[in-house]
Amino acid sequence: KEEMVTSRQNENSCFIGDFDVETFSHVAWEVSKGIADIHNNGVSHNNITADNIIIKMNKDDGSISIRIIDLGQASVLVEQDNKADKIKKDLCSLGLVLFELFVGIDPFQSKDLVFGRADFVSSGNKPSVPVVGTEGSNGVSQSNEELKSLLMSKAPLIVSTIIFNLMEGNHYQSAEEVDLDFYTILTDPGYYLHSTNSRFGINLFGTQINVLRGREKEMSMLMDIYNRVSRFDGVSELVLVSGYSGAGKSALVQNIRDPVQCFGGIFICGKFEQLQEMEPLSAITTMFADLWKDLLKRDKNTFLQIKAAIEESLGSELNVLASVIPSLRQIVDIRIEETPNTGGIEAQNRLKHTFRLLVRAIAASLPALVIFLDDLQWADHVSLYLFESLITDTECTSLLLIGSYREHEVNDTHPLAAILR
Repeated sequence: KEEMVTSRQNENSCFIGDFDVETFSHVAWEVSKGIADIHNNGVSHNNITADNIIIKMNKDDGSISIRIIDLGQASVLVEQDNKADKIKKDLCSLGLVLFELFVGIDPFQSKDLVFGRADFVSSGNKPSVPVVGTEGSNGVSQSNEELKSLLMSKAPLIVSTIIFNLMEGNHYQSAEEVDLDFYTILTDPGYYLHSTNSRFGINLFGTQINVLRGREKEMSMLMDIYNRVSRFDGVSELVLVSGYSGAGKSALVQNIRDPVQCFGGIFICGKFEQLQEMEPLSAITTMFADLWKDLLKRDKNTFLQIKAAIEESLGSELNVLASVIPSLRQIVDIRIEETPNTGGIEAQNRLKHTFRLLVRAIAASLPALVIFLDDLQWADHVSLYLFESLITDTECTSLLLIGSYREHEVNDTHPLAAILR
């Protein structure tokens, strides 16, 4: 069954402000392709709005197609008649539409409107524009920086960068370039990790990424595994990275942190230290402190969703973990403190069970959760026990578990060797 709606209609589970990243990128790709087709036929649209984009959704197979309507204000593109300016105005309008689709707010819907949409599109001065429900310091409008902050609170960094570059008239010279970037997000997100985009001078993350020379194949493999975990229900993966000290194991894995976060996932890391072998769970504790720092950067809804999932899954059992993972108290409400005896078999089994529940709850709330445990050759016995519990957990989904270790320091009698057999 197919239905056609304008992108402002709240139907088909595809409506303004309620897109996941993959669906939004698909819609944005189709829209930019449509605009590119219009331009390639020698015409500028001149009236690209959310009302003029028809989204056709197939409820049976989830497929999406786009139709752009209302060419009543279209004009022929000719070189001597500011062809480049007309194309750029269409691209700016595209940015405004994509902003509205993802954030759920049309920046120009306000009774205190001081700039019209046409003024914004035509202006080279990038005027301040009002935002519904978010008044600026003068009670009327928001600056572009505030708009950018609002967008980044809703959309991943890579998507926010593309949209705001369109709104500001930066980098893009044609709709085909926008089409290519959204297509790449859908098919090869790892590209933005280790490739430099010539239009940007740097990659789409807005910072210069440290390229690991000679590691492109391994980087691509890691991103392929992450994509599999994040896109398919019921999938979890284990990746082990081994090698000598200084071989670049940690740098290789850490380099996927940005794309994971930019596509809505969470990357948390714990590193074992040789002098901390006698401190149980030191890296696990660090890992969840990393989670807390990540959640502070997320929008409130994501934080509340993860908080609710943890509390619902663990209930009173949260006390078992909170005493050994203090940062959990910053994420969820802990009323009673209890210190489990991690030395007893029964207590360790209880710790294992609650740890599994915790990781399941977090991973199920995200496109994917990436856990990286570094230098496992120095892990304490309790941490290795929990590491093994995740490896053998058949009920955990959307988890990419990565472990690194120095292979020459893990002989046949090492506790890690027994786990990896």
